Amino acid sequence: MHPNVSTNEPIPESFEELQFFGGANYHRGIEWYSKRFTAAHVVFDKSATYFDNPSAAKQAFALVPNAKIVVILYDPTRRAYSWYQHMLAHNDTAVVAAGSMEKVLDATTPQLRKLRQRCLSGGRYTHHLDRWLELYPLSNLILIDGERLREEPATVLLELAENLGLPDFEFKNRIRFSASKGFFCQVSKEKTKCLGRGKGRAYPPMSPELWSRLNNIFLPDNTALHKFLVKNHLPVPKWLRRLLEG
Repeated sequence: MHPNVSTNEPIPESFEELQFFGGANYHRGIEWYSKRFTAAHVVFDKSATYFDNPSAAKQAFALVPNAKIVVILYDPTRRAYSWYQHMLAHNDTAVVAAGSMEKVLDATTPQLRKLRQRCLSGGRYTHHLDRWLELYPLSNLILIDGERLREEPATVLLELAENLGLPDFEFKNRIRFSASKGFFCQVSKEKTKCLGRGKGRAYPPMSPELWSRLNNIFLPDNTALHKFLVKNHLPVPKWLRRLLEG
């Protein structure tokens, strides 16, 4: 949306994401990666596979040591359940065979253990933040409350633009809530442009038992994240305050 910012050209085989660092495209080399972007004051590479990939931080730092690392902190319980539902919607054989997320958490086969790891890994924030902060200074890290991003995207995007040193931009005029999707979408030439049909997919709510189980799994990680944020005088996300501060 911001005129001074651009992202990569879509890569259909990887859901439009480059998935370069720590991924299968890394062997294509720096020239291939660079050519995926157009000229702009700020370019960004958004790939969901980077944050918890063991190799991504080192590879990224070797190429772009001055990059700003933007991490969206979303309730890991909701994130894990969302990932399970995403895989179920794509008819993943292990998920379909398991029949429930509870069975995935019990993980009695190698396939299910791998899926369990994938569901839980992204929400273990400090474990992965430590790896990125071994290379990048804390000042290069931008943490965004995922709940605020969903509820007030224009305000959060304005704060992000300011953090990146970009000129002011009226994001509120370019974002509109879509009742059919259940979240905010971009407005372009008076038309609403939403993310693909896989985003905002409706699925059954978690049972209280599953909610409690996942919260207990993530409790040590959430406690560590809270401690990290307070120690470094960084804002504590609303969802984390509710979980730990009451």
